[in-house]
Amino acid sequence: MTKEKTDNSLFFIVIVRAFALPFLITYRMLKSMRKVDSCVKFYPL
Repeated sequence: MTKEKTDNSLFFIVIVRAFALPFLITYRMLKSMRKVDSCVKFYPL
């Protein structure tokens, strides 16, 4: 069970990072256009 839980955690991290990458790119593009301070609190880096 411990190994399965670890595998699920690693899988979750990979999925989160895969989904976070385009959001991070979009966030940086938006930040270059205008200030999005609310997103900083919502999505801590």
